[in-house]
Amino acid sequence: MKRKAQPQLSEDDQHTLDQYAQVLRRLEDLSPVTMRNYLSDLRQFIAWCECSWRGVQENRSFLPQTVAPSLPMRDRDYLQTTLDLKPSTVNRTLMSTKRYFARTRKTHLIQSDPASPIKFMPKKTSPLRHLDDDEGDALIAAVNATGTLRDQTIIALLLHTGLHVQELCILTRQQIHLGKRNGTLRERAQIN
Repeated sequence: MKRKAQPQLSEDDQHTLDQYAQVLRRLEDLSPVTMRNYLSDLRQFIAWCECSWRGVQENRSFLPQTVAPSLPMRDRDYLQTTLDLKPSTVNRTLMSTKRYFARTRKTHLIQSDPASPIKFMPKKTSPLRHLDDDEGDALIAAVNATGTLRDQTIIALLLHTGLHVQELCILTRQQIHLGKRNGTLRERAQIN
């Protein structure tokens, strides 16, 4: 199931969203896409809060001061179970909500941050996929045709040594020894 594209908000709630947009434009150095995503996520959260409050109290506008810590947690559960959104989408939404409440806390609009106890969803790691011979040959042909010597070296190292991209990124010159006809590469184990 997908979220509504742009749910309608009450006039007061739209004003709250517009004020936050002004703060983001003025104080944050965000790309237009990130800004759009943060505001869209917050719009969704405000609309969801309005729906959650309906029946309990009619015509209740969104006020950050009235958001209990259980509400953002219930929203996370809703996104995860009812809408069945991917963990990355849920986490982005949580980040948007957390940033909003952190900002309202910083400006003393609220006393405590209701979103701070929320934990992000663990990322699902996809299994590593290896290139078959035809895919490897096509990659080498493409990088040889249009890539720089640096690009060609990177692809050759990745394909012929079995290094992962992260391992290549932390590789140092001291770990490589090149002879006239052969060479060695010593990978150091990373302890996380």
